[in-house]
Amino acid sequence: MNETLPARLGPYRILRLLGEGSSGRVYLAEQSEPRREVALKVLRSAELSSEARQRFSREAELLAQLEHPGIARVYAAGLIETDTGPLPYLAMQ
Repeated sequence: MNETLPARLGPYRILRLLGEGSSGRVYLAEQSEPRREVALKVLRSAELSSEARQRFSREAELLAQLEHPGIARVYAAGLIETDTGPLPYLAMQ
């Protein structure tokens, strides 16, 4: 976790690292429009297997359908263009 944090990922300004796992990182980020803080989950690599991309896409779809006080709400999902290629992301409550 000693790596330099990116200043921005797509439309999100990175504030700090919240956590990381084997496949990705979660940042506290600021969304510009509408202005709010989000948890930004970003996969580590643009070079993912089609199976890994499908799992992440399915996770986004399932989370977006859930409404419960104990489950973070999904604000946005998609791909963020980076120098190493497009990275799948979820912006959550």
